[in-house]
Amino acid sequence: MFEAIGLYFAFGVISILLVLVVAWQVHGRGTHRSTQYFVAYLLASAAWMGAGLLGLLGPTAAWSEFWISTGRVTTASVLTSVWLLFCCNYTGLLRRRWLAPVLFLLLAGAAVMAICSWVEPRWFVETIRFERHGHWFHPSQRVNGWLFRSYMRTIDSAYYLGVLLLLTFLFRAGSKSRWQILCVVASAVISGSVAIASALGWLGISTLDKTVFVSPFTTTLLAIGLFRFRLLTSAPVVLDAMLAAVHDPVIVVDRHSNIVEVNPHGLRMLVEHLGLPPHGTAAVFRHSLHDPRCVSDSPLRQVLLDAQPGRHELRLERHQGQAVYVASVSNLGGWQVNEGRVIVLRDESRSHELLNDLEAYAHTVAHDLKNPLGAIVNYANAIRSLTSESTLDRMSRGILKSTESMTRIIEELLLLASLEAGAPALEVVDMNEILDAAIQRVAGRRADVEFVRPAPWPLAYGNPIGIEQVLVNLLGNALEHAGGAPLRIELRAEPIEGGQRWRFTVADNGRGIPVEVLPHVFSPKPGSVQNHDRGFGLSIVRRLVEKQGGAVSVASEPGQGAEFSFTLLGGKP
Repeated sequence: MFEAIGLYFAFGVISILLVLVVAWQVHGRGTHRSTQYFVAYLLASAAWMGAGLLGLLGPTAAWSEFWISTGRVTTASVLTSVWLLFCCNYTGLLRRRWLAPVLFLLLAGAAVMAICSWVEPRWFVETIRFERHGHWFHPSQRVNGWLFRSYMRTIDSAYYLGVLLLLTFLFRAGSKSRWQILCVVASAVISGSVAIASALGWLGISTLDKTVFVSPFTTTLLAIGLFRFRLLTSAPVVLDAMLAAVHDPVIVVDRHSNIVEVNPHGLRMLVEHLGLPPHGTAAVFRHSLHDPRCVSDSPLRQVLLDAQPGRHELRLERHQGQAVYVASVSNLGGWQVNEGRVIVLRDESRSHELLNDLEAYAHTVAHDLKNPLGAIVNYANAIRSLTSESTLDRMSRGILKSTESMTRIIEELLLLASLEAGAPALEVVDMNEILDAAIQRVAGRRADVEFVRPAPWPLAYGNPIGIEQVLVNLLGNALEHAGGAPLRIELRAEPIEGGQRWRFTVADNGRGIPVEVLPHVFSPKPGSVQNHDRGFGLSIVRRLVEKQGGAVSVASEPGQGAEFSFTLLGGKP
């Protein structure tokens, strides 16, 4: 029965179609190189069986001899090479030095076989003489060259080397990976054993490879490993070690909202906050986020389902109280545009507690300092009203200036503390109104100053309180370092990045900034009250702008004034 050409051909066609269907389904399921190697392995298997079928359908003996010998040697070399690549990548051994010589030997051997089959087929390549009697195939002569026999044994050895790699990895793989490996190993051992037994003549006529008869069964085993045990959703040896070492919860979701990978910390979160069964990772993998058993109103579920790439804050209830997590979401890219998302959750509860303590401390310091400062201001005003002596007047002005400076520091600290406690609330703002308010706050510091606005400022997207403080600091810096000449401050706005952003500039004609100071102008200089507006105030500017997604810059030459610029997103008209 095994020698019937019609039956052999029918099994061959069914096997090839089944392998191609599985390869098509695998295409795009994984996100790493193992998937590519596995698809190539399936395609090479189909080519191996196809070469045998072409040999049976040949119009001449030379055609049949070529495909059954040279064609199958070449496809066997490619099949074994991609099989080794898959096994090494899956087990984490892809960069081992011994792999390159083995692959070179296999591919070079295939080239030698192809050349020798044309030079002298009977010396080097298996040659078959056959006669057809109805639907039966009867070989009358077979000649095996020594080179052919030795090369085929090399292919068999390399093939089983890959099987051995999978078996050794089986004992150190995680529980969820063992069933994957068992399915692949069983399929490979059955196919390889039948191929070797056919070549040795143990299963009847050796020229008819019997793998086509077991291919439907072995392909089914692969399909079980792929779709039931999620064979190609991860590279276990690398991924398991990495995920186990990460102390933050890591959850991977495919584009169908199925959980395809999770580390131990992520598993505990899924069990606690989504209500998934606490029976291990394999049980979790069988659940979709659309499963009605999932807790539908959980913030974690909403992040896993709908969150866009970026950082998202979510608050989850736990036994010790409410926990604050920051979810970093990234898209998975593979052979398709988007194959899912990777979500890394970081517990920021302690950081939020510290920020709350810092904010409370800043408010306490501000409250404690404002009371004596208010008293100083009152005393200074009283001194000015009681005497007209120049010395007392000068002292009172100094007191007033110092208290104003200290008050600005306190206000900036309070603003910075409030922004550091969380992302600032951003909205569309009228920059003209904010600029007018900032000018009004600093106008009394100097009389001989001219504010020039060549054109009205546009709408922008940012935090109005933060933007106003930025402008107050920049204008105050220009007033502080203007020198003795009449001061002219030019206020410009220009679109950048095709109108997506705007650059706002505060330019003065003051003393300018020394070259050695320019690179560090936005760095704070603690302990220098006199240089407050040159150091701490500008560092506040940088922090406030960066908190709103912008950037700051400065250009200056000594004696030519300075230009401070910051960028913001444009607001909708």
